[in-house]
Amino acid sequence: MKGIADEPQYSVGLLEGGTALCDVIDNHIYEQTLSEKNAFFVADLGVIMRQHVRWRTHMAHIRPYYTVRCNSSPAVIEVLAALGTGFICTNKSELELVQSHGIPSEDIIYGGVCKQVSQIKYAAKNGIDLLVCDNEAELRKISRCHPNAKLLLQVSTEASSPDDEISMTFGCSLKDCRHLLESAKELGVQVVGVRCHISSSCEDDQVYVHAISDARCVFDMAVSDLKYCYVACCTVEFSDYHFHYLLSHTVDFWTLVIVFSVLVTHLQTCICLRRKLAST
Repeated sequence: MKGIADEPQYSVGLLEGGTALCDVIDNHIYEQTLSEKNAFFVADLGVIMRQHVRWRTHMAHIRPYYTVRCNSSPAVIEVLAALGTGFICTNKSELELVQSHGIPSEDIIYGGVCKQVSQIKYAAKNGIDLLVCDNEAELRKISRCHPNAKLLLQVSTEASSPDDEISMTFGCSLKDCRHLLESAKELGVQVVGVRCHISSSCEDDQVYVHAISDARCVFDMAVSDLKYCYVACCTVEFSDYHFHYLLSHTVDFWTLVIVFSVLVTHLQTCICLRRKLAST
């Protein structure tokens, strides 16, 4: 069909010792110019590997999930899949992409808060059970099309800069969470955790503090009366934060290491204590 771009092609190569990346790029530009081929781009996949190692070294208890829409290049997906990263997809095409790379269904989160019925059914058929939800209409749609779904309630977080014109908040309020938890129990849909959307422009570590604290509040709601709601686990998932930015800014990275370690450990301790009390 005319007007449709060619299927993207890529090649991955290892640089030999002493080889300068700029020389490799210059040579490739020369070759592409002579052959009159299409435009191209170059990426250092080693950066992804090094940043992932850094993350796992200092925050091994927190598993990163990659938002596919940030960069869906097959090479990037392959590298992250090999590293054991989870994936967040927002449509059927992204679900198919990560599945084509052998990603287990349990490592995929189907995000987006307004999903097509056909795509929810696709997720159900392929065993993709982790779905994001932030309103009752979506909850009822999921209960009809994917009764075995395990929901992550998307809770809105404070913007890092209230004066930022492009800042947007997504998700339901803490007040709405109680109603959604009750509705989920009524519909027989299991809620297993919390998702907090944090903008890629966020530079305020206090936003993360509030997000994890909000997750604790949601968990407290869920277990305050075990007869009306059940929560299998409490998982906080942060999306849309630029992985490279977080790991390449030393001060921000170490601040978040401390924040995450303290708050997540406290949250897990509270979960264990409440489960123990509930079982006695």
